[in-house]
Amino acid sequence: MPTMNDSVRLPQSESQWEKQTKQEKIPPPNPDNRHEMSEDDRKALHVGEHPADLSIREVSGWNSASEVKRAHYLTVRIIWGFYPMQELLEERLESYKILSEVSSYVNGHLEREVSEFPAYINDIDTKRGLQPPLGQATRLGSYTWIRHQQLAILNRSTSLPVPEPGASLGRRSLGLPLSMGVDSTVDSEDDFEMTNVSFSGSLGDMDEVCEVADYSFAEYEDSPRSETEDPVNIALMAFLSTLAIKFQRAKLDWDVNKKKFKFQLGNANIRTINDGCLRVKDNGDVLAVVEAKYFRLSENPEATLMQMGLDILAHILDSYEKDYYIGKKFSMLSEHYDQIWYTRAEFTEEYIDSSRSFRVPGRSPPSMMPT
Repeated sequence: MPTMNDSVRLPQSESQWEKQTKQEKIPPPNPDNRHEMSEDDRKALHVGEHPADLSIREVSGWNSASEVKRAHYLTVRIIWGFYPMQELLEERLESYKILSEVSSYVNGHLEREVSEFPAYINDIDTKRGLQPPLGQATRLGSYTWIRHQQLAILNRSTSLPVPEPGASLGRRSLGLPLSMGVDSTVDSEDDFEMTNVSFSGSLGDMDEVCEVADYSFAEYEDSPRSETEDPVNIALMAFLSTLAIKFQRAKLDWDVNKKKFKFQLGNANIRTINDGCLRVKDNGDVLAVVEAKYFRLSENPEATLMQMGLDILAHILDSYEKDYYIGKKFSMLSEHYDQIWYTRAEFTEEYIDSSRSFRVPGRSPPSMMPT
């Protein structure tokens, strides 16, 4: 983890916490000096696109720390504690033929005009879990294969014939009460959570569940970059569907309850809605949080990384309030162009003690440590 700049040092005692939240200003890095700095100097000032290199000001846009509250403190610590892994672990994924199947499908999909997407959404909304009679299904073009994969997960069956990835034009559509990140975003009455539908299987082997959490990551280097969000969403759905099929022993829950999180952060109104999560059925442990969003990390890194942190924060704070977060690992899946990024971290005992009391005598509050 990076060493924090003195100008944004986090509180080490109750008195320092009070001083920072009520008095101190948070100065920005001096842009005039950036070109004269070495790479190490830049990292020390948290300047750059890497989530671990961002200062509290760059992430939040605060003019002062006068409105910092408990949730804000946890927010910036979580963002500092996360960083995207770039190792693809291709040899591991290829051993399960996940990358080859999904990459073939996605490449074929991105090469075509995505004209079937509205029909795909309509088919989910109108037919839900009803499987149409043979020969009477709506043709969804390039989206037919992903519907087939979704139904295979729902039924937990290996007997269904799986169409060749990418060669799905004209094949029959199979209904499913699940939208996996492509459904519309609608506010709920309680303004925190919207429930669509979810499905689950029986308990499975925990080692395999952990294996899913460790290797649920893929990147498509050769795919063309689309100008719309839809092809990227379909890539994520294809990946998750194929992953769940390959690890059937895990019997994972796919929970598409949208988690909302909203609060005032300095001068900014922060509001985030993510697109569901992958859970372990027996204890509700969140293995992955999905944010199906098309973003350009290099163009607006501060806002993007804050969004990524807040998406998983909704689930983490839920665990925090219920007091079953100790020792749990939290993971997030997000998208960057045609890539699927995987981020994971876990709470440490020191981090929990620090965030509860805001004081650890003699040392700075520890961060959420990546695993």
